[in-house]
Amino acid sequence: MLYSAWLPEPRYEESIEAEFKNYADWKFWLDPNRTAEVSWDEAATGEHDYLFATWDRE
Repeated sequence: MLYSAWLPEPRYEESIEAEFKNYADWKFWLDPNRTAEVSWDEAATGEHDYLFATWDRE
């Protein structure tokens, strides 16, 4: 089976990341109680299995 054979190669798009970062005031935490905040750069490394994120949009 070649289910993923039609997918394009993954690539990094700096403009898309910039648009995403500017969409909201992103905050990331290691736990749902928001006691251990993680920076954007640390979250972007992918070293954590999961992170909790919220933002306020007005």
